[in-house]
Amino acid sequence: MKDHMLHNRIREIRKAKNLTLADISGSVGISIAYLSDIERGNRHGTAGTIQRIADALGVSVADLEVA
Repeated sequence: MKDHMLHNRIREIRKAKNLTLADISGSVGISIAYLSDIERGNRHGTAGTIQRIADALGVSVADLEVA
């Protein structure tokens, strides 16, 4: 998975669903700062974290890969 596409898609989907960083980070069990870093491409989440983010957004991991 291309990381630059991943972080853009996470942010894009989260904003389209009118969810805050706090909404998603709380559901996933990570800090707001960590999620923000993932969305900005400064950090890379583990496969498990990315799966939990996708679940919290109500999408599949494959949906995060689409540009």
